[in-house]
Amino acid sequence: MICGKCLGDIPPSDDNPSLVCPKCGTENRPTVQPEKSPQRLPKWAIAGLVVVVLLAVFLKILEDSNKTRNSSHKTIMAECIVGDSALVLKNADVEDWPNLAISINGEPLSGYAVNIPPLKRGEKISIPLSKFTQEDGKRFNPAAYRVTHAWIGGGDYSYSKCSF
Repeated sequence: MICGKCLGDIPPSDDNPSLVCPKCGTENRPTVQPEKSPQRLPKWAIAGLVVVVLLAVFLKILEDSNKTRNSSHKTIMAECIVGDSALVLKNADVEDWPNLAISINGEPLSGYAVNIPPLKRGEKISIPLSKFTQEDGKRFNPAAYRVTHAWIGGGDYSYSKCSF
């Protein structure tokens, strides 16, 4: 040990338990440092952290909800009438339609399909049934088959079903 006053060397021994410096006579008792307990955050700080975490989780859920709502498809509002040789569609929506796909006697994007040009709100279009084709090019034959249902949709629009 080193003397705190003169910086002289104090040899440890059983004869000198108080560690008296042989050079200057200063007693150099070792100071006992109390063990430090780990620092704990005050309760108000913990409560504040909990509030911040809960707020962040809530905002993330709200953001994800808005993304889902904004990216969801619009629903088609249409009036559908099928005749012997044509399918007549009326845009009964509150806004104009873009190019859409129509499928008959199948599921969306299957069965016999045709694409229609944009249709203004309230406008009608008559589509000859012979214009509907399958992927392999086979045309719908209205003399051999009856139209049972049609699917309308595509782009930002979910497919809506018209049954006949």
